[in-house]
Amino acid sequence: RQAIALLDSDAASLFPCDDGRLTGTSFVATRSSDDVETRSERPGPDVWSALQKAVADRNIVFLSQSDALARFTLGNIGAQAALIAPLGSGADAVAVLLVEWRERDRQFDRELENLVQAFADQGARAIEQAKLVEALASTNEQVQAANRELVERNHVIRDLVYALSHDLRTPLMAGSMTMRQALAGAFGRLPAEYVEVLRRSLQSNEELERLAQTLLLVARYESREESKQRRPADLTLLARSVVAELESLWRSKRINAHVEGDEVFGLVDESEMRRALINLIANAVTWTPEGGTIVVRVSQSASIAAVAVEDDGFGVPESERAALFQRFHGDGAARRGGGTGLGLYIVRRIAESHGGSITYEPRLPRGSVFTLRLPSAVPDQVPHA
Repeated sequence: RQAIALLDSDAASLFPCDDGRLTGTSFVATRSSDDVETRSERPGPDVWSALQKAVADRNIVFLSQSDALARFTLGNIGAQAALIAPLGSGADAVAVLLVEWRERDRQFDRELENLVQAFADQGARAIEQAKLVEALASTNEQVQAANRELVERNHVIRDLVYALSHDLRTPLMAGSMTMRQALAGAFGRLPAEYVEVLRRSLQSNEELERLAQTLLLVARYESREESKQRRPADLTLLARSVVAELESLWRSKRINAHVEGDEVFGLVDESEMRRALINLIANAVTWTPEGGTIVVRVSQSASIAAVAVEDDGFGVPESERAALFQRFHGDGAARRGGGTGLGLYIVRRIAESHGGSITYEPRLPRGSVFTLRLPSAVPDQVPHA
């Protein structure tokens, strides 16, 4: 319709190309109608040949009554004059434009040729942009479909992990209880060799219990079911409690572990924060050599409370640092996270659910510093969910 208005013609047809080849489909507009007709059949052989020639020659073709062969083609389309202009050229042609003057002849001059060429160039760019938008829309739809499928698969996997972990916990806990009772003499005196085997079995069973509990936690965090309860808690007191709870671990390696800091309150779920600190401090114990030192520093800056767990262990290679807080990501990072690749991931999820963060920095001359940052609170702050 723009071609009709610009060139003062009676009709215009657009023939799309695919990889520089005419597709056979056309869109036809006339001055007498506001509608654009879509046609799927090819025009006559002479018109089709003229369209193909315009694409191949990369030139505008003028059909006038002064040319005998052109008069035959004009008679077949019912026009007094016509022009064919490729939009784009050669293999880059995106369409071919056929413009018709049905009521009168039209003289072709340089001015008209320049006007048609400018229109063809502009039309080619418009069609290419439209194709790009269409391709982007199609790609976006495919990406969205793939994302939906991925989300559904993740939900299935999460539910499966949740169900399996939940179902495993009961028999594991029952087995551990029975073994503890046996070791306590509930079933009579056991031979010494049986006692040692039973202790090793109990240890393995408890490790499986911890793994099942960890998987349950991950499933809960992935489904956004983490606790929303937030109350002021003294993070220094909480850190001292966790260090005392893990005393048997760090004393067995002759590690000096202590907490530094004054009273600092954070707005937290205390049980979740205890779990995060247990993971961080136990992780530090694992990676600190015998006779080493672990310091838990609690501090406050403006509205941020920070708990930094420092050790003088082996540190984390630079190549593994980006994966530290990802689940099941990297062998070295998994070992650093407690063996399953989930310990530090859980710390990260707990921190993020509290509106905070967890970061790693190397400690000089050696060792690591894991810093948990959280919103601070005042002791008399009103608890809320």
